[in-house]
Amino acid sequence: MYRPVFILNCPELECSLVLLYVFRELCDGFKLRGHTVKEISSIGKIDPNGIVFMGNAFKRPLTVVNDMLNTQAPEAIYIGWYWHYEPLVVTLKHFLYTHQDNHHLQCNHLTLHQKIQHLPNRVPLLLRANEDPAKIGTYIRNVVRDYCYMGWVYSQNLIPQKYSTTFPQSINQPTPNNHLSPSNGSVESNSSSISDVSLCAQCQSLMQLTPGNCVPCASQQRNDSYQPIRQRIISRYPFRSLISDGSCDAKMPNGSCNDSVLNGSRSAPMLNIQCLQRRFTGIYHGICDHKQFLPYDQRRSIYLSSHFALGFQSPENKLDEHVSQRIFEGLAYGCVVLSDSKAACEQTDNIVQYVSTKEEVETKMQYFFQHPDEMEVLRQKGYEFVQQSGTNQHSINLILHTIHTLWNLEI
Repeated sequence: MYRPVFILNCPELECSLVLLYVFRELCDGFKLRGHTVKEISSIGKIDPNGIVFMGNAFKRPLTVVNDMLNTQAPEAIYIGWYWHYEPLVVTLKHFLYTHQDNHHLQCNHLTLHQKIQHLPNRVPLLLRANEDPAKIGTYIRNVVRDYCYMGWVYSQNLIPQKYSTTFPQSINQPTPNNHLSPSNGSVESNSSSISDVSLCAQCQSLMQLTPGNCVPCASQQRNDSYQPIRQRIISRYPFRSLISDGSCDAKMPNGSCNDSVLNGSRSAPMLNIQCLQRRFTGIYHGICDHKQFLPYDQRRSIYLSSHFALGFQSPENKLDEHVSQRIFEGLAYGCVVLSDSKAACEQTDNIVQYVSTKEEVETKMQYFFQHPDEMEVLRQKGYEFVQQSGTNQHSINLILHTIHTLWNLEI
């Protein structure tokens, strides 16, 4: 019989909304093991054999809360989030201090951790992908956008913008396929004004107007079906033919290049159709209110329909080298993850790709679209990494191992 698990949010000791989200998703790992999980609003509802997760928003002195817990369930296992903000007066028999997994502590955390760094009864709380490890890599991906970001508002300056190669503004922009309501704090960005070109039905890439396959998904597409589109484009430019030799690197600052042939001559700079290979579309769900966090099922769906996950991190986390959940979620569902945190790259064996500017984000994305084999290699490495150490099951196992080592208790 597995021990019941409780998330305590009571008048004496409240749990913040964001911490409730953390505990709920973490405790899904206990559910996979067969535990029952309940949120309780009273200390009197704690089972004597329970495992209890607690926040640190004390409405009564810690000593009072400590005594109430001891009276109700002295044999329970208690896990307190940042309880070392308070003086070390905890007398609970089975108690674990828990905190973020900071690899490089800064001044604001250093003093706090010095209080408990030598204590055996502490364990970092690793919030990872809320998924059964056996299901990693088994979900069907149906990609309809290039990138996604979901979380607190970070690194807005790194959001991909429209590519430099564009058609005149008279060409209407299409309505993005999947979008979130702005009332949810989301913006689905259609980052290019290139719009009068058909999209690949499988991956939403802009199709080249030369014979061949869609590069990102290798879907066979007949060039002759795009002849009307070719004519619409040509009619808006002062030349009669447009042929690509495929050598343009799609980075010309003024939107032109000399790799296109005008009636067999290179006498004038022309738009290369190779430049039109991608339009950067995506979701940036950056929020400033915890009530706007997306539920996990919706986040999973967005990752499964995106090529890239933008794993932006807070300035503090980048300094402390703490890696957030969105990194592991992106890897779990087959995205190539781009992050502005070097720690995120190092702690995932460099499967996560480092970016520090908007231009680097765009360059990385364009590179992998042009090298789909390398994109697939990263995706598979991401699956393997998450299966081993990137789900909440791994986080739960670390907690259970610490409990067993300290007290030899059956869980």
